[in-house]
Amino acid sequence: NSIEIEMKQMRTTHEREMAKMDEDYAEKIAEKEYKCSQELKQWKIQRESELKRQEELDIQRQHEELEKRMQEDIDLVKRKLEDEMMEKNQKVELEMNEKIREIQANQQQEIQTLENEIQANQ
Repeated sequence: NSIEIEMKQMRTTHEREMAKMDEDYAEKIAEKEYKCSQELKQWKIQRESELKRQEELDIQRQHEELEKRMQEDIDLVKRKLEDEMMEKNQKVELEMNEKIREIQANQQQEIQTLENEIQANQ
């Protein structure tokens, strides 16, 4: 009988210890799950932040590239306009010089004609 009581006590003690171990184990699992959940949330926040920052950098880089290309286009158009203007100015200058030579030639011819008339009338 005393052995049975002792066995019952041992069984009861063992069952309590097992229940306590199960409870401790369940608590540790819950803590680990909570910790993992928090780490996952933190990782998601960090990752989203990194992705947002990368996206902002990409947008900024694209904006800078677009501005650079626009400035290059503006500079090209400006150079073309300056070249056209220089060509037109040169053409106008050549035409003016030609016209001046033509006028001078006409004046020289008129002077020669008048001088010839004066000499003929003397």
